[in-house]
Amino acid sequence: MKLSILAKLMFSFLLVGMVPLVIVGVVSLQDAKAIGYGAAKDAEELGNEAVEDTTGAITELVGKAFLNIASRLSLNIHSILKERESDTLAIASMISSSDGTSDAVLQLLEAFNSGKQAEIWYNSGTDLEPKEEHATIPVYAELAFINPMGVEVAKIVDGKPVRKLVNVSNPANTAFKNESYFSKTRALKDGEIYVSRLNTWYISEEEARKNVSSDSQAWNIVPGRDTMKSGNMRFATPVFAGGQLKGIVVLSYDYRHIQAWTKHIDPALVTPVVSTSYEDNYILMFDDQGDTLVHPKPNNIRGYLEDGTLQHRNTKANPGGIFNLKEFDKSLTYKEIYDKTLTDGATMVKSAVDVQGRKKMTISVPIRYTSGEYKDSGFFGGLMLSVNTDNFYKAARVTEQRIANRIKETNAKIKLATEGMQTENTILAVTLATILMVIILGLIAANTISKPIRELTRTANIISEANVDVEVPEIKTRDEIYDLAESLKAVLAAVDFFREELGMKREK
Repeated sequence: MKLSILAKLMFSFLLVGMVPLVIVGVVSLQDAKAIGYGAAKDAEELGNEAVEDTTGAITELVGKAFLNIASRLSLNIHSILKERESDTLAIASMISSSDGTSDAVLQLLEAFNSGKQAEIWYNSGTDLEPKEEHATIPVYAELAFINPMGVEVAKIVDGKPVRKLVNVSNPANTAFKNESYFSKTRALKDGEIYVSRLNTWYISEEEARKNVSSDSQAWNIVPGRDTMKSGNMRFATPVFAGGQLKGIVVLSYDYRHIQAWTKHIDPALVTPVVSTSYEDNYILMFDDQGDTLVHPKPNNIRGYLEDGTLQHRNTKANPGGIFNLKEFDKSLTYKEIYDKTLTDGATMVKSAVDVQGRKKMTISVPIRYTSGEYKDSGFFGGLMLSVNTDNFYKAARVTEQRIANRIKETNAKIKLATEGMQTENTILAVTLATILMVIILGLIAANTISKPIRELTRTANIISEANVDVEVPEIKTRDEIYDLAESLKAVLAAVDFFREELGMKREK
């Protein structure tokens, strides 16, 4: 294909002009995208970091606050247990100073009991339909004095004297049909205290829900949470007079007051509540064996069956029954709480997912106590605060939304500001590259065009000196220069022809 010099020049300069423009357009577009994406990514990362920092700060502050609540409650429970010991020693001293007759002892027990009354506050309804009630009841469900043979001499139950007295040296005759508090207390020295474990009757889930229709919305909310059957924790001490054992005195701390230690405390609220909810925030109290003592769900609480056997503990192989942190094998978190609290005697703050799949913050603290059945372990048990963290992260969620809105508002400004600077740099770089390309292409074009012209000019100059014995350079391009070279060859050929003709005529 034959191209003219003009076409070559036009193509060269078109190439020089268009390519840089295309490059500038493509690079600028890519820069704009990169700048926009970069700004959005940077802003998003900044927002995520801010949310994480906010959430972390909230977690740390909330964790410390809850840990403080749990620690103070643990100390308060320890003090209450010590008060029960003091009461036991006080009534023992009174009985020791009396004549020891049944009437005298009964009067002492009645007078002492009348001064030990306290209010209980409970929900006799459900979480959905709470029914708040108040009642003043004795601190001690039972007060009894027992002679050295194990026979009850005087006894008060629920504030009233009991005429039917039994021999409790036989555990089968005790309230829970298995108690050995008489023999263990009788073996103590003057001033020593025996403290039993907490004993309650077991309430199954079916019993707890018996007043709620299965098709009711309330079926999934634990009803009757405060209707636990009677239970107690016994404090006992021997009574001596003149160095001789007169018997033992037993004060049985009412379980309904023990419930009040924790069930009115919602860790997330400043004011007390009638009862906490398993669906939201609550406090689980457990003993040194890991058995649950207070919990929003009655069927989780340590309790005895009517025959005096302890209800089985909840496991995968044997579901239902008592919730025990140590033996519950459906979540490792509870075993960790038990080990940390009752083996190491340490506190713990941890975010975890409960058995219902809810995200919660878990705080646990030990309750130190070394009397009676708790002497060997050194702990009465522990407290586990279960707090629904979604409520406390609302601030972080609000911050997250505000950051997202701010990103949306400012991202365009960031993009425009940075894009302008970036585009200017890009245009400058492309312009410099274009100039360089023009110079290079110009040199190539000039060399391509001027070189054959110079050679033809040199040939023409030789011919102009009447020297026709010269070879015309070969021009490979098919353009006007090629035509010029061919014309020059034709001229030389014609000169040769006429020269030969002229020579032949001279010879003739």
